[in-house]
Amino acid sequence: MRKTLICVFLVFGLVIFSEFSINFGIMFGNYDVEPYTLILITEPFLDVYIDGDYIGQTDIFGQLEISFGREGYHFVEIKSDSYMVISKNVFISANGVILKIRPQKAGSIVIFSNVYPVNVYIDNAFYGVVKDKKDELKIPIGAHKLKFLSPGYKVIEKDILISFKEKVPVELNFHKKNLDLYLRNSYDEFSPNGDWYRDKWDLEIFLTTFATITIDIFSENEKVESYRFSGVPGENIFKWNGIKKTGEYLVVVTAYNESEKVMKDTNVKINMEKYTYLKEITILSLFVIFSGIVYVILK
Repeated sequence: MRKTLICVFLVFGLVIFSEFSINFGIMFGNYDVEPYTLILITEPFLDVYIDGDYIGQTDIFGQLEISFGREGYHFVEIKSDSYMVISKNVFISANGVILKIRPQKAGSIVIFSNVYPVNVYIDNAFYGVVKDKKDELKIPIGAHKLKFLSPGYKVIEKDILISFKEKVPVELNFHKKNLDLYLRNSYDEFSPNGDWYRDKWDLEIFLTTFATITIDIFSENEKVESYRFSGVPGENIFKWNGIKKTGEYLVVVTAYNESEKVMKDTNVKINMEKYTYLKEITILSLFVIFSGIVYVILK
């Protein structure tokens, strides 16, 4: 028992001493710096990377000395499970550099959700993406307002207090947004005649949540073509090659899932008589340019 108490007091004293040494060194330390050398002063046992390569750990006093041999800029990263990552571009001169850094303490959250991936916003700023429950997202200590988003689902908001080195479990139960769809297209007329100008028609279909999309195309109340595919939240692009027959066409778009169904329509015109000669002009222009290059080379 006595030996155990002695060990506890030794460890406690070492921690206090190292903390005091770091604070004293950061605030009052004087150092002789060798030419082209970086002296890093921070917390103990932090991993240090220079230009992406692992260099080593700071010692028990939070110090690490790195020699470069010549002047220049270098990207310094300091990493630890218990602190936020620090990244700095540092210019190493012939006089050497002393870099004193107080890292920001951190905890982390572990997200248990019925839907992945989850986009995380902290204090209204995007912070990261959690792909599954194995991921941990490191967060600065303190009180934060968190927003959790997943495409096609309603936003979840939570207030969370993060303590130093704490792992906070966060349970999320997302609910799908109400289904709706919106249609947009850049032009209402095209000519699938192979002239390279508007040979196809693009229809943008915007969904609020996941759904199956069907597209039925009618000419004079007769269905001429039909398509079906899986839609995702946000933009879905439908490309139609058209029919080689001039006329007005009604395009009916239906989106549905297990509980909702939405239908909207738009019109498009096919004009087979419109020919722009864009293909011939393009080919001729390329031929002239290529011939000019060959002439200059062979001249």
